[in-house]
Amino acid sequence: MAAGSRFPRRSHGLAPRRVSDLLGAPKDVALGLPCLSLEGNLLLRIENHEGVVELNSQRVRVHTPAGQVSISGRALKVSMISQDVIIVEGWIGGIEFVGWGVS
Repeated sequence: MAAGSRFPRRSHGLAPRRVSDLLGAPKDVALGLPCLSLEGNLLLRIENHEGVVELNSQRVRVHTPAGQVSISGRALKVSMISQDVIIVEGWIGGIEFVGWGVS
């Protein structure tokens, strides 16, 4: 935690990446990043999420430890949600990463 700050600082810098490389651990696990799997443009699986922020037939926004994932398209729906995984189905026209830090 940064001095004088109430909130922990996200660390996606070089040190965790080097540790990940040395240990052979997957980067998404070592860095606390979500893992996204896209099947064509009809299904998106997001692992390591923190909940749904917005949900309608044209947009689904999912909060993750790294920022938000915004999915746009048509006939979108959340077909499955658990503590770890969200599956979005429909015609996916775009995926945007909102508020992700650049490192």
